[in-house]
Amino acid sequence: RGQDDGFALEFSQLAAKLDYGQWRTWPHAEQEAVETALLLCWRLLLAQPPATLVWETAADFLRAMAQCWESPAPFLRLWEEAVGFPPLYHLALFFVGESPGLAEPVEEVWPEAWRRGQWPLLRAWLFSPSTYDRLMALSRQRRQELPAELAEALSFFLNQRRPLF
Repeated sequence: RGQDDGFALEFSQLAAKLDYGQWRTWPHAEQEAVETALLLCWRLLLAQPPATLVWETAADFLRAMAQCWESPAPFLRLWEEAVGFPPLYHLALFFVGESPGLAEPVEEVWPEAWRRGQWPLLRAWLFSPSTYDRLMALSRQRRQELPAELAEALSFFLNQRRPLF
């Protein structure tokens, strides 16, 4: 998506290459190295305000990882554990941008996640009470730090979509 000093990183291309190369059949140490690198990229993405990213959005990253990773659980767990405003900002963008497509079973929205059976986990996580509570707290306590358009959309979607569980 972006560029920094001539270096562009497209996670969708990287994930497609890893999937094509069947990286889960590689030696254990090489698999661990790939996992460590991708989880580090995810942490770095979440730690930066979305406006400063030279990489893709959280949704783009998770969509890419659905191509080569069995489950989004490690990424979602790190997102749950992440502290500070940037991870919440990413969560608000993700919720507003992706909740309509994840609320209903629409294969075209997240085709790789659908193909690999990840869609139910993404949906359950996005509409879980803990995610809802984090977003409600953001909407109430730090609304002024969000762009007005995002704050309004977040409030609208939070009022429309209650936790599933």
